[in-house]
Amino acid sequence: LVEPSNCVTLSSKARKTAAIVEQEGEEWVEEEEEEKKKKNRALEMRVVVQALRALGEAMHPGREMQMFEAILEDVFLAVQVFLPADTASLEAQIKRACTALSLQPVQAMVDKVVQLHHIARISRSILVFGAAGCGKTSCFTVLQHAAHKLVAGSSIADPSSCFDHFVMHVLNPGSLSFGQLYGEVDSQSREWNDGVLAQILRHATQDNSGMHHWIVLDGQCNLSWAECLATALDDSRRISFGNGETVLLSPSVTLAIEAADLQSASPALASCCGLCYVGAAAIGIKPLVTSWMQGLSASCAVHLHRLELLFTAVVYPIIAFLRGPACVELLPTTDAGVCLSLLRLLDCMLSHYSRREALVVGGHQLPEETMQCGGACRDSSAAGALSHTAMQGSAGASLAVHLDQITLFALAWSVGASCDASSRQQFSEELRRLAIQADLGAALPPSGSHVHDFMYSLQEGSWVLWAHSAPTFAETTQSTALYEEMFVPTAESTSICTLLGHLLPCGKHVLC
Repeated sequence: LVEPSNCVTLSSKARKTAAIVEQEGEEWVEEEEEEKKKKNRALEMRVVVQALRALGEAMHPGREMQMFEAILEDVFLAVQVFLPADTASLEAQIKRACTALSLQPVQAMVDKVVQLHHIARISRSILVFGAAGCGKTSCFTVLQHAAHKLVAGSSIADPSSCFDHFVMHVLNPGSLSFGQLYGEVDSQSREWNDGVLAQILRHATQDNSGMHHWIVLDGQCNLSWAECLATALDDSRRISFGNGETVLLSPSVTLAIEAADLQSASPALASCCGLCYVGAAAIGIKPLVTSWMQGLSASCAVHLHRLELLFTAVVYPIIAFLRGPACVELLPTTDAGVCLSLLRLLDCMLSHYSRREALVVGGHQLPEETMQCGGACRDSSAAGALSHTAMQGSAGASLAVHLDQITLFALAWSVGASCDASSRQQFSEELRRLAIQADLGAALPPSGSHVHDFMYSLQEGSWVLWAHSAPTFAETTQSTALYEEMFVPTAESTSICTLLGHLLPCGKHVLC
């Protein structure tokens, strides 16, 4: 469970954790000498067990944590582990913060935020890792809101409070060059230009207002920039830049690295930080779906029961089937990733029925012409089949008539979009089996065909082959267009243009 190279780090952090837990635990008792030694020895054992458990709980997933606790019970017999006194109030505020942020306060989420808080008290350098979409960023945001509420509700003169109101500075180191991140000398003027991280660190260190600063480096851990933070992450808490300047980080500054895994992190880097693992299976995808359903408009919310049936009977089983040996993905995906893709596509397809007053992207209202279709799909008749224009033309149609087909279409082009050509046949068969089992067989394309070969037309109220919906290419002899400027529509290009024309007007990010 714990590699030999990490044993020294674990023991050193356990000693620091034990000191913190000791302050939160019971007071030493003044009694008879023999009775006092016995009680103090039992308290010491409890502090050690709690320190080891606090560190192991943040680093190991659920099944490994059960093994870890079993080992602790075997080694430390008859020792009861007690929780810190502030856990109850912290958990209550975490649940309130989740509700305020439109998140689901599931117990796994609450536990991870509590673990992150404990790790932040042990070390001012944190390394949070886990698959994309598992809730790492949400843990930081929820902890920030919960700590703010706890600080606001506590007495200012209370020096024993273990909660700090902090602000977060989030940046992606992978999107910046080394010079843009740490600073570099201009090749023309020979002047020093500060990097983004250098400016943030200097501002946070010089802040004497009592505000705590969390600098979150959100991106894959890369040795090109991570190793330069080694001295800032360890106990020396200082970093030197290329111009000779050395910044000594104050105790109010916390450095946090948010990464998908630790494959590129050196053992020295990992040993400097408090580790917190957020597993994708711990929270799952059901909270994502619940939050999405709670955000639906009133016109769509009347069909919540039908949507819940579709997700329970079809969506969740087909995502589990995607992880089986029958499906081969062209690009690796996660359950949260394909689920979010499904929800985005559904949100766009239901936008006509939601009767929103205006689409807002980045704080700006989209102009009316943007609501029609993307530039690449503007002249495509297939794009109009699912575009907002076509949906507005079918205003008389009821959502209840199209809801099953819309969901199955979005499911095929989100969850099943990453499958290769041979796996799409298996995906279509499994989707058909689940739909028939849920009494949704009539909502699928004709039997014996791939679901990816069809699109659902709201105007016609039926499934149409992509090849039949592709616009006709008319070649004329008088055309002055160059050969490389000619575009011959195919079934594949028609499907791509349709989906782009559906997602882009709603301000959804697309990766082609």
